[in-house]
Amino acid sequence: MRRRNFEILVRAVILHRGKILLCWLKDFSFYFLPGGHVESGESVRRALTRELREELRASVRSQKVIGVVENIWKDGRKKRHELNVVSLVKINRHDATTPLRHIEFHWIEVAKLARKRVLPYALKKSIQRWLKDRKFFWAWQR
Repeated sequence: MRRRNFEILVRAVILHRGKILLCWLKDFSFYFLPGGHVESGESVRRALTRELREELRASVRSQKVIGVVENIWKDGRKKRHELNVVSLVKINRHDATTPLRHIEFHWIEVAKLARKRVLPYALKKSIQRWLKDRKFFWAWQR
């Protein structure tokens, strides 16, 4: 049996005063939504709470799943496959500081989201659409 490179991730849409919180990986040139990997045996809800506590030292006040994005791509010679479970999240603090050294968080005006390089691309497009219609989304990118 071939080894599979399949990951389940949780992603948070955090909105505050007309802005969306994005994560910037310092060694790369793109943004992504806050969140991370779901560990084996961990619920999506618990994983998102853990990730935001680790990344932002924030407590989750509420979370609601708003969509799912599947992403398949090549990383060098390795084929990667991820499922992003996306939730609208309210947190207890909005200063966007992190104890982690490899990432930064930036509040980006929702109106300027289209001009930012946010990956995966299908997730960015889904969030832009959701911000207008507030309808659950299922999207994929190959």
